[in-house]
Amino acid sequence: MIFEWHERTAREGLRDPVRREHGAWFVHRYADARRVLTDHDTFSSDELRYNPQAPHAANPVLRSLIATDPPRHAALRAVVAQQFTKRVLDRTRERIGHDAAQLANELHEGADFIETFARPLPTRTICHLLGIEPDPRFARWTDAVTTFIGTRATHDTQRTFAEIADYFRTWRRTSDTPLARSDLTDQEVADFCTLLLTNGTETTTTLLASAVLVRDRFPGAPDDVEELLRLLPPAGGTDRFATRDTTIGRHRIRRGDRVVAMVVSANRDPDVFADPHVHRPGRNPNPHLGFGRGTHFCLGAHLTRAQVAVALAQLPRTWRPLDLKVDGTPVGPQIAALRVTSGS
Repeated sequence: MIFEWHERTAREGLRDPVRREHGAWFVHRYADARRVLTDHDTFSSDELRYNPQAPHAANPVLRSLIATDPPRHAALRAVVAQQFTKRVLDRTRERIGHDAAQLANELHEGADFIETFARPLPTRTICHLLGIEPDPRFARWTDAVTTFIGTRATHDTQRTFAEIADYFRTWRRTSDTPLARSDLTDQEVADFCTLLLTNGTETTTTLLASAVLVRDRFPGAPDDVEELLRLLPPAGGTDRFATRDTTIGRHRIRRGDRVVAMVVSANRDPDVFADPHVHRPGRNPNPHLGFGRGTHFCLGAHLTRAQVAVALAQLPRTWRPLDLKVDGTPVGPQIAALRVTSGS
């Protein structure tokens, strides 16, 4: 189902590469998707500015790094990038190896791969990076943030967001990390930590689940994180908002229109990738858009790559995906919702 959805979406999308659906413009060709992701003057990441009445406007991610435009984005990124220096990431990589080995030893026949391994590993990594201990509330917080879209905040949701902000404000008082010592406000720090804890965790969880699917679909093929990012990108599409009237192909895009760069199709555009539906380890060049492009290129890309590469080295190839019926969105199946267990 997962591979079929990606292949069908790319084939159909590339036949009609700019289309109006679900109240947005969906852009499928690689060149167009890359333009949407890199032309920040024309395509904004700031949803609160162009869609202030969005029912999910209370989501803290919409105030975070990924939802800001230059020059504010550059200023925020320069500050939080101190949390991702080579020295910090090298030290974190050692911890990833330790945690991956420990979690792999806990896998047993019939174990849920995502709940036993793919979700705990990135959660531990983020906790180590921030100098905090894993908390049972984190899973609930992540679900609240990542699923809160298209609906109004309930009292419980608002209370959860306040709980997250209070936690990281308290954390900042005792932390000696670069982020905690920065000149950012408490709210800005809390919003970035929320982004790191939720989206950062889900990205790696999704990629680890995808890696198991790729191993099952292409048995014997060597692992290749870059080809994995191309074939099954962690986000099928990325939203932007037109800052002015423009055109994509023959279509007129109006100021304020939502534009979705369909990464899943762009990564399978035959004008850029030979045999685009084939898993080809070592593909070179491989200019995929799995981590975005331009100013908003994923800040945690190196950390995520390290987690996936180290984790796969610890995992046996006997894991098989089961129960592939999962909820979907306009930009793809929610792979992290799969139940993946060991089997033959």
